[in-house]
Amino acid sequence: MVVLLCFPRSLRLWAVFQQPLQSGEEVKQRVKTNYETLREWPGGERKTPGFLLSKRVKNAQDNSERGFLRVPPEEFWAWLKGWASDHTVRGYRRDLAAFFRWFREATGEEPAPANVTGLDLKEYQRYLLEVCHKKAATVNRQMRAVQCWLRWACNQREIGRVPEFPRAVAVQKTAPKALDRAAVNRLLRELEKENNARDQALVRLMLSCGLRVSEVVSLRVSDLDIGERHGFLTVQKAKGTRQREVPVPPETRRALRAWLSERAEKHRGQWLFPGKTDAKHLTTCTAWRVVKKYAWRARIPDLHPHTLRHTCATNLLRAGADLVTIAEFLGHARVDTTAVYTRPSLRDLARAAEQAET
Repeated sequence: MVVLLCFPRSLRLWAVFQQPLQSGEEVKQRVKTNYETLREWPGGERKTPGFLLSKRVKNAQDNSERGFLRVPPEEFWAWLKGWASDHTVRGYRRDLAAFFRWFREATGEEPAPANVTGLDLKEYQRYLLEVCHKKAATVNRQMRAVQCWLRWACNQREIGRVPEFPRAVAVQKTAPKALDRAAVNRLLRELEKENNARDQALVRLMLSCGLRVSEVVSLRVSDLDIGERHGFLTVQKAKGTRQREVPVPPETRRALRAWLSERAEKHRGQWLFPGKTDAKHLTTCTAWRVVKKYAWRARIPDLHPHTLRHTCATNLLRAGADLVTIAEFLGHARVDTTAVYTRPSLRDLARAAEQAET
C-alpha cells in the first residue's frame, strides 16, 4: 500500500480494477468502461491495461498499432503469390508493415496509395539509412517492397501514376559470403559425429547441389533418381516457377540412400523430409534450426542455409565450371545473376591489401 500511495496513478489504476472480474459480456463491458476511464486521465495511457487482456487480444492490439494488421488487400497478396516465392511474400509483409508504421507516425495519415508521395519515399529511405542504420541492400529491398505495392495499385487504377522513387543506395559489389574449405570440413565432421541420416542428407543437398532451403524441404521421393553411379533430382517448386534437374554427386547420393533406407521404416508419405506428420513436409524454420545447430558446434558464426548454396556456387567456379553451367545448375534465369560469384570476396580484398602493404 505504501508503494501505491507513492504513485497516485498506480493507486487510481488499482481503484478502477479492484472489483473481481467475471466472465463473458461483463468482462468485455468492464474492459471497455475502464479503458475509457484511463483515456480521460491527463497524460494517461491510451492502451487497454495488458493484465486485463488475454495474450491473443493483447498481441492483436499491439500488432494493429505496429501496422501488421492493416496491410494491402488480399488481392495484392494473391497476385504476389502468383509469381513470388513464399519467402518473398513473407519478406514483403514485414517490409510493408514497417513502412505503414513509419508512414502513420511521420504523416499522421493512413498509408493509402493515394497518400504516398515521392517526398515521403525519400524521407523513408533517409530514415532507414540514418535512423535505423540499415545496410544498403536491406534499404533497397524494403524500398522494392513499397514500389511493388504501389505499382500494383497503379495497375488496379487506385492511383494515376506511381510516385517518383529515390535512386537506389549504392551497394559494394563483392561476392556472396561462402565457406572456406576448413569451415566446410568442420561442418561435415559435426554431421558425421551426430550420425543423423536426415540431417546429413538435408545439409548435403544445399551444400553439394546448391538447392535453396525452400526447394530442399519441398522435395518428394518421386523427384529422386538415385543409382550407384548416377543421380539426379528434379526441383519442382523452384523460384520463379522454373523446374530444373540437378545432378547429385557421390557423397550426397550416399547420404540420400542412407536416409531413404531409414525413412522407409518410419514414414509412408510422399515427402522426402516429412514434418510432424507424413501429410506435410519439413518447414523451412526447422531446416534453419538444423543448419544453425551444426554451425554452432562447428564454430561457424552467422551461417545461414543460403550460405551453403553460395558455397556450392563458389566451389563450382573454382573447379573450372563456366557461368552458363553454374547458372543452369543453380536455376538462375540470367547469367548476370551468376556473375556475382566472379567478384572478389571481402576475404580476397583483405588478402590483397595485406600483400600490397609495405
